[in-house]
Amino acid sequence: MGGRRRNIELPKPENLDVDSYGNVDQYPEGLRKLIAQNIANDLYAANNTKNPRKGYASYIQCPKSSIMPDAPPKCIKSTDLCNGVADCPGATDETPDSCLWHKLEQEQVQSLRSETYRIRHNRKGKKQESHHYVMKSCSREDDEENNNVARHKKHSRSFGKILNLDDDNSSMGSEY
Repeated sequence: MGGRRRNIELPKPENLDVDSYGNVDQYPEGLRKLIAQNIANDLYAANNTKNPRKGYASYIQCPKSSIMPDAPPKCIKSTDLCNGVADCPGATDETPDSCLWHKLEQEQVQSLRSETYRIRHNRKGKKQESHHYVMKSCSREDDEENNNVARHKKHSRSFGKILNLDDDNSSMGSEY
């Protein structure tokens, strides 16, 4: 089964970088610098974000109006919902039925944030308590008399990280 070989010509890259040793870089000219710059920007951004959601604005769609049901949808910042200023057509973002659950949710989240902040800052500087585990020996006769105690620190979960709280309490009044 002798087959006939086809000569397929592969496209040749253009504008290849050649270093001082004559090695050809597979990246087109300038791409290496662009990649390095993007990596540097990503590292800089990752190292300088204490609270990644700070300055983040989420958007929601305006509630539909019975006056203009076919109006194109409009989006507003979630902080603009129920703030006393009509941002949506027909002021649908300020109606009592739209604001009832939103305001209740905001109050509950703020209460949780305040309580978590208070707990975190009351514990600062205090020595962490330890659990005591009694290590039993192999003999059953002296189990009550065995005083070998190992101490293991409690694991505390940071509620501040969950709720994006800063140590300076700057996010207490901000949108979550």
